[in-house]
Amino acid sequence: MILISTPIYLRYLGVAAYGLVGVSLTLQSIVSLFDFGLSATLSREVARRTGNPRLVADVAGVARRLEVIYWGFAILVGLLLWLAAAWISQHWLRATEIQPVVMTRALRFALLAVTAQLPVGFYAAGLVGLQRQVLNNVLYVATTFLRLIGGAFVAVASNGDVVAFFAWQSGASFLSAIAYASAFWLCVPQGVPHMRAKTHPSSEMWTFTIGMSGITIGILLFNQLDKLSMSRVLLLEQFGYYALAGTVVGSLGALYQPVFATFSPKLAQAAERKDETSLAALYHTSSQLIAATAFPVAVVVFLFAYEFLLAWTGSVHVAVATSRLVQALMPGALLGAITYMPHTLMRAVGWTSMPLAVIGGTLLLLVPSLLLAGGAGGGAVAAMAWSGVVFVQSFFLVWLLHRRLLPREGKQWLLFDVLIPLAATAAIGIVARFLLRPSASVAVSVQSLAIAAIATGVVCVFATPTTRRLVVRQGLSAAGALTVTPEV
Repeated sequence: MILISTPIYLRYLGVAAYGLVGVSLTLQSIVSLFDFGLSATLSREVARRTGNPRLVADVAGVARRLEVIYWGFAILVGLLLWLAAAWISQHWLRATEIQPVVMTRALRFALLAVTAQLPVGFYAAGLVGLQRQVLNNVLYVATTFLRLIGGAFVAVASNGDVVAFFAWQSGASFLSAIAYASAFWLCVPQGVPHMRAKTHPSSEMWTFTIGMSGITIGILLFNQLDKLSMSRVLLLEQFGYYALAGTVVGSLGALYQPVFATFSPKLAQAAERKDETSLAALYHTSSQLIAATAFPVAVVVFLFAYEFLLAWTGSVHVAVATSRLVQALMPGALLGAITYMPHTLMRAVGWTSMPLAVIGGTLLLLVPSLLLAGGAGGGAVAAMAWSGVVFVQSFFLVWLLHRRLLPREGKQWLLFDVLIPLAATAAIGIVARFLLRPSASVAVSVQSLAIAAIATGVVCVFATPTTRRLVVRQGLSAAGALTVTPEV
């Protein structure tokens, strides 16, 4: 849906207003710092307790305690953001196309929408822990349609009124929060009153919460520091291109979130049973599924960034201005996909100290890198610096992970789950890039993208053991069904 809505936003709101959309998304990520690891704790505790018959009755009580704390933070954050809107619009952002009064009003509605998205993430994590992925996906599609496609209609109907657009976003976000909360509590196992639990949250749970809080803060800072610094350095229109590039590479996460939602509670339950065999099998399967879905998209968008942006926005100017930014950011986004299941494995076993140390250390490297790169070469150089530091972080995180957790699986993970499918996909992508020349025609760009996507997708599926076995099994089943002689 973002593929449909973003070109409409750019056309009717303008690049400067889309820069304000990018600012709101960056602030939403920063505001997520106030999650303090509670969403991850809710998901893990719900998964562990629903998998243990002795603890299933405690799910509602633990969830209610976490919910009360979470809503307290959300309300406080909303008040602070409302008060800060005028200062942000007048003293932080650099805009020449939007009047200060209009920008302040629009930003206040945008920040209300940001606040409402906080509890959406909390209850979505709870649904993942309950393994209600289908319901979670239905809610995600419905609420995303409400916000994005509804926002596109408002942008068109109001002839680009940025205040009306963000007012819609605010109302849609609050409706989304209500829908997610209602769905979660309807799915919580009943049997005891919501405010009662046979056992109180353990010290181990709160230790995990504190650790996840630090990790969440570190990851969000890591992912948003470049955008935050560029929003200060660049004009709002220039930052609009950077925000657009961030939207493109950030969309990669939508491909592997369903894998995370499916396997995260299963990993937590396997860790609770101390079943290392199941833990390893789940780890490899989920990592390979992410490879088969994310690698082809990342390679094609990196190599065909201009064609993708031209086909998406229909604007040669936007495609030229944004393509290098996409190429600079995509390696870091791809590394994020590669390390997502290692992060999930550490969360499942409750190990937070190591990733917290690695993320904290690389944050110290990221800040001077961005300052030097951004000052020297602007957005593209800062994006390359960000991707470079992500590589350092990913290397240490994966190396230290496999020294302690599943040590005998590290080489298999690196070779079969990452390197072979990535190398095969990249090789076919490079050949496609050499054969398919860039064009200013949208139709030709779409054709090139389709050819490259099909070629890389097929190769990656067959280069990844899990998906290869699945395709072969389905092929043999289909062939067997066709060769069965019907009875006369």
